[in-house]
Amino acid sequence: MNDLNKLLEKYWNGETSLEEEKFIKNHFKEEDTGKDTGELQALFTFFEKEKNIKYSGDLPKSKSVTKEPNVVKMTLIKKIAVAASILLVLGIGTYISNSYLAKNNNSYAKNEIKDPEKARKIAEDALAMLASNYAKGEETMTKSIKNFEKVNIINSLIKTN
Repeated sequence: MNDLNKLLEKYWNGETSLEEEKFIKNHFKEEDTGKDTGELQALFTFFEKEKNIKYSGDLPKSKSVTKEPNVVKMTLIKKIAVAASILLVLGIGTYISNSYLAKNNNSYAKNEIKDPEKARKIAEDALAMLASNYAKGEETMTKSIKNFEKVNIINSLIKTN
């Protein structure tokens, strides 16, 4: 029974040979397998019966497939509806944003710095941080480009061989 379970697992994974499949089908066709595998026996019996069904009539002639203009119109209508929805959301967002700014004195900067020396110091610190991050990014990019060039060289060597 354990070998049969292993064989059935292979069967359901599509890994059995034709001989193994024949063994499984014959096993369920000839033997009364009991409660545990009774459902499988019914399934393989069903497969065997369905395999023997033959169609004796004529096949109906196929109709030519034509594209319905309503389908094209519906997709166009859907696209227009999506675009209108997006415009509506953007319009409402702009209105809310403008009304919020109007209530808050139209000031984009909440913390204005009046002292020019303090403003210069903050700007210098921000630019120094930006330059540092730029340098790190440039260094990383240079390494990546060198690695990419190595990969291209390896690929070209592989293609030539």
